[in-house]
Amino acid sequence: MGVPIVRTLTILFAFAALTVTGVGCQVFHGRDALRAGHWPQEPDGFGGLKFDTTKDQTEKKIKLDNCHTLEFPAAARLAVGEKMNGTLDCKAPLNVAGKILIASVQFSVPHDGESQLINIYGAFGRADYPSMRKAFIKQYGPPHRIDTHEGEESLSWRGNKVQIHLSVFRDGGHFGISHGKVLVTLEPSVDTR
Repeated sequence: MGVPIVRTLTILFAFAALTVTGVGCQVFHGRDALRAGHWPQEPDGFGGLKFDTTKDQTEKKIKLDNCHTLEFPAAARLAVGEKMNGTLDCKAPLNVAGKILIASVQFSVPHDGESQLINIYGAFGRADYPSMRKAFIKQYGPPHRIDTHEGEESLSWRGNKVQIHLSVFRDGGHFGISHGKVLVTLEPSVDTR
């Protein structure tokens, strides 16, 4: 029996590619269909950062460090085709639920045009989950979907402008805020090596 792990990077690389190109999968069903105006607290960004702003505009609000281009997994490269070069991933300190966390701030890197902010995600300790959960619900309202399994929980909000995901697993917690109508959840998987 393998050890449960979260394959966050692969999911996030694919997520970035799918978000920018408008291709994707959605894990919401039936009653969760997108309706215009159904989420009054829907933000257009996170932590003072607005989606669709350029890297230069974002740097006027927050210091970005360790920026590097992420390579897409093969499946994501097929989905994006020739629309973009990759995703520029930068680290930045963000105040999340009263804690300063180093988050990943990602920008699309299109073949033509300027890079734009598309994803913000990060990790936190399992002990911080109750305060993170409370803060996210206070800020964004009740989650649109809650999944629980053996002490693990995932909260999801899905709107016309952003998708938000907050999860806690055995090894810690993760949050992700992304621009667009695509949502890929972060779920544990079993490593069978």
